[in-house]
Amino acid sequence: MKQILVLIILGIFALFLVTVFLINDKTPQDSLKYITENMNCNENPNHAESRSLVKCIWNLENPYTLPSDSAFYNMVKFLSERHPEEYPLRLHKIFFYNNATGKAVENAVAESLVISGKNLNILKVKNSVWKNVNTDCEFPNFCPQKPLQDSLVFAVAAGRILEVDSVVKIYHGKNIYSTTTGFERLNDSLQVGKLIDENFILGYISQGNTATVQLEINGKLTTQPLVRQFPLPAP
Repeated sequence: MKQILVLIILGIFALFLVTVFLINDKTPQDSLKYITENMNCNENPNHAESRSLVKCIWNLENPYTLPSDSAFYNMVKFLSERHPEEYPLRLHKIFFYNNATGKAVENAVAESLVISGKNLNILKVKNSVWKNVNTDCEFPNFCPQKPLQDSLVFAVAAGRILEVDSVVKIYHGKNIYSTTTGFERLNDSLQVGKLIDENFILGYISQGNTATVQLEINGKLTTQPLVRQFPLPAP
């Protein structure tokens, strides 16, 4: 009986030693092996021996498919719910892969993330926020357009006209207001309560004159001067 007990103890001890050996002997996965096992990824040939620059690309055909990569998950979920018209989406991720530790993509801090849709292109660089590539505005936050084109002053975004006097005040929703002043002449079709889009002309300024647009977002004010510096092109 004692011999059987000793054999059992020795067997358990031997199994323990084998397990410890296998754990300690685990060879780190290098970038070449990683991209071989992840067919959506490729390696930048110009990299240091200690780490490699890896780029991965995924395609999402419909809003019912969400990415497994947590770096994209929340934004893609938002797009699937609010902007399904942007599908199909193309996801790009660039990150450094540590060849010494075999650090996997889900644990690596991405150098850049890009999501491209039919009309939308948004980018997130390391330790930053998502931005609309076309407007350079934080996405999906409010993004006013440039309101001055030659002598024409446009609304900075769609909204409802609240005031028409020497100023034009517009409510854009979500506690966002704009107030534009300095017109040489107002658009005759301006009317309090009118719903307008971002292509609506508020009024006109002449060469050398300055108008201003003041944005109020959640009670915080910012003012942007609008200076017409160039004459209209010859007809």
